[in-house]
Amino acid sequence: MSETSPIQRPQTLDLQQRLNQIRHQFANSVWRGLALVAAIGTPISLSRALFSGWLPVYNIQLGVALLVLLLYALLNRLPLQLKTTLLMLVFWTVAVPGVITFGMASAGVWWLVASVVVAYVMYSAKLAFAVLCLSFTFLAVTALGFIQGWLTMPLDANIYLTEPMSWATYLIVNAIVFLILTRAGISYSQAQQAISQHQYRQWIDDLPLGLVVQDQQLQPYYFNKAAARMLGPLLQQQPEGTQLHFFHHASLSPYPAELMPAARALLGETSYIDDLAVGNGAPERRLQAWGRPGYDSNGNLAFGITVFEDITERKMAESQQLEQAARTSAILQHIRDAILTVSDSGSILSDNPALSRIFGYAEGQMTGQPLSLLLPAWQNLTAGTLTERAGSSHESEGRHADGHHFPVAISVSVIAGQQPAVFVVMLSDISERKRLEQMKNDFVSTVSHELRTPLTAIRGSLKLLTAKVLGELPPQVQDMLVIAEQNSQRLLRLINDILDMQKIEAGQMHFVFKLQDIKPVLQAAVQELSCYAVQYQVHFVLETELTGIPLRVDADRLMQVLANLLSNAAKFSPPGSEIKLTASYLNQHWLRLAVWDKGPGISAEFQQRIFQPFSQSDASNQRSYGGTGLGLTISKAIVEQHGGRLSFENNPTEGSVFYLDLPCPAATATEQGN
Repeated sequence: MSETSPIQRPQTLDLQQRLNQIRHQFANSVWRGLALVAAIGTPISLSRALFSGWLPVYNIQLGVALLVLLLYALLNRLPLQLKTTLLMLVFWTVAVPGVITFGMASAGVWWLVASVVVAYVMYSAKLAFAVLCLSFTFLAVTALGFIQGWLTMPLDANIYLTEPMSWATYLIVNAIVFLILTRAGISYSQAQQAISQHQYRQWIDDLPLGLVVQDQQLQPYYFNKAAARMLGPLLQQQPEGTQLHFFHHASLSPYPAELMPAARALLGETSYIDDLAVGNGAPERRLQAWGRPGYDSNGNLAFGITVFEDITERKMAESQQLEQAARTSAILQHIRDAILTVSDSGSILSDNPALSRIFGYAEGQMTGQPLSLLLPAWQNLTAGTLTERAGSSHESEGRHADGHHFPVAISVSVIAGQQPAVFVVMLSDISERKRLEQMKNDFVSTVSHELRTPLTAIRGSLKLLTAKVLGELPPQVQDMLVIAEQNSQRLLRLINDILDMQKIEAGQMHFVFKLQDIKPVLQAAVQELSCYAVQYQVHFVLETELTGIPLRVDADRLMQVLANLLSNAAKFSPPGSEIKLTASYLNQHWLRLAVWDKGPGISAEFQQRIFQPFSQSDASNQRSYGGTGLGLTISKAIVEQHGGRLSFENNPTEGSVFYLDLPCPAATATEQGN
């Protein structure tokens, strides 16, 4: 049994103390045996000395006997290590002279055996093996000495064997050695039991479950670390007759002691409860507990064992899951859209009440039915086709329970981690949206036919009057006609923008693409907007080193974009400033047109919505600049139809710059770059 390290956990220190106590008991027992040998054997040794002649070996034995009696008187004052060392020294002091004198007939052989046993019990197996090897070596050398005649017995062996005192000494020594061996076995068993108890206790202490053992009076006399963490002050030393107190987690009332697992275990019952709480009058921690009866070695019911598990986090998670499930259920119950789960074969697994409201079926009636019963166009669905449609929105026709069809919007997604795959399908009745779209289309059609035509005639008449075709007009009338003509022109632009937006949304804007040199288009844009420049007292300039710029474009639509960008730059630039239109190649694939202004720049807030319909940097009723807020939206759509991109940034010096990037043939760009 080896010594443990002095730097140990508390449980290991307890084990070390227990093992040291066992070693002390063993050493004291051996010393008592030696003292008994010394007390009985000394007179016998004196008698043998007188009978056989006073041999030197008896002097040694007499001295050792007196020393043993003296040390035994001081035994309780000696430390364990010194006590053990003296014990080994006594064994060998007695054994060596006896074996050399009488050979194998000497009782010293048993003292050598006893030294091996003591070394094993008090130190370690390695030291015991070393002492055993030394003992065999000594005995072998001694035997060889007698065989070779180097050693001889000092008297006749027959006299020694016929002497009663010799046999008495031999029997006493053997009895003492047998006592030592027996006590060694007991000590070894005690040590192994202590080690096993230590291991079991360490295993129990490392468990995440709390273990409490209570006696017949329900007093805890053992608990592990987990129990101490869970129960805290409840496991401290309790006054006589008191018990552990718990609360019922729902009512906060004390939990009846007779219903606790330990109390029921002491009645021989096994039990389980999961509604315990511990805390100062409030359930700070939730526990579940198991109780089992414990029996002593005679089979009598002696104690109750309770195992506790802290389920606070689990209960909190369950509560959160229930709350989340309740919220989700409430959302699904009241949401306007039908939400279905669909198997990979297209069968409906579940649905919410909105399905009944939209399609007219009774709740639960569609479970197990094919999705195509609701969506006639979605026939023969498979996991592959559903996966292809996942992540995108679709429009189709839904079929009501009464047979009529109506428009629906469909969204499909896949539930992650499900095998086989499960899909979520959301169906929205868009009949009202389609009705509103139709109303809007009718309104736009009305604007186009009922307003645009007469407005064009009014604008033509106003132009004739302001051009003095019908003669001179008074100055005041002339001014009023100019204002009327400008507002009619503004109203016409608004109508045209609304019509263009309608065409864009419907995908009906017409484009005529052809390969042509767009430099004349750039020049025409600057020239045609010169009157606009005069109105805002600015100057348009075309700057480019390119001689020819062949691109595949719709020249009229490109002119519309340039007119919008240049007119915006004119409106926001201060009088007297210069607005540049530049053209250059970014690389062999892209041509960049840029409009540079000297305005106040674009605010960070407005940058987020600059391309949204009806967005303006000043949305108040008293804004300084006119416009519909549709120009940039339309321009971006036109540019994207050309395969290009429209972007902007604030000019590092002042104002802002809008970039119009258009794709171009690689060969042309390479030539122009040279």
